[in-house]
Amino acid sequence: MVLANMPFNRMVSTTEHNTTFYLKRRHGYGWIPRLLTNRIHTHFHVLSQREWFAREQFIYAKVYRKRATVESGWLKLEALPGLSLDHILGCPHQHQPIKFRSLAAAIRALHDLHEHTIQPIAQATNMFSHSDATIRNVTYDSHADRAWWFDFETVHASHRPQAWCFADDLRVLLYSAVPLLSEAEMEVLAHLGVTTYPDVSVLWSLRQLAIRIRQHPDAFHFAQTRINTQCNALFSAILLRALDTVGHYSNPVQV
Repeated sequence: MVLANMPFNRMVSTTEHNTTFYLKRRHGYGWIPRLLTNRIHTHFHVLSQREWFAREQFIYAKVYRKRATVESGWLKLEALPGLSLDHILGCPHQHQPIKFRSLAAAIRALHDLHEHTIQPIAQATNMFSHSDATIRNVTYDSHADRAWWFDFETVHASHRPQAWCFADDLRVLLYSAVPLLSEAEMEVLAHLGVTTYPDVSVLWSLRQLAIRIRQHPDAFHFAQTRINTQCNALFSAILLRALDTVGHYSNPVQV
């Protein structure tokens, strides 16, 4: 829990020729939470600053066609369109259709990223997974009905099966949205997760993760998603009911 509240990075914004950019780099003490995190957690790794910068540049340039450079030790990223999903869901006056369109777009965008092969990193496979796909790391552009993921400084460990990594991303997205939703909205969220993400093997892995999280949730899950015990148990049950409607699971992956 302490590590979850210990920021790794510094960030400032700047505007050039009417275009907003974000400048990011590690705090001077950033190696400490990185070292501790990588020793404690076995299913993902925090990248070094060099690896993180390279990963962000690759995704922004090759996938998003956006500008990403390194200047004077700072990672300079062109701002992505829209508002962050946590801002949208957390707005007390937000209309429900916008909430659900933004969530569906985030799920679609996550699947689109999962379809990409990216430059290999020693600790990870070359298929993309986010590993920290919370609602705080994605924006939604309502005009284009498109979501954009960002903050790619962690990777799933290479020993994890691909379907497990993709399911873990979906777990983080869905569960991190729950604290900002009503129980009725949780039902819709679970339905969106099952019907929008098209890979049945990933949904099978998500089902196994939901069973484990319901029975034996860990501190990292709570810190990452910011969900409480009561909501975790409630949404796990809701999600499992939705996942049980999937007609056929193939290639099950044990977790």
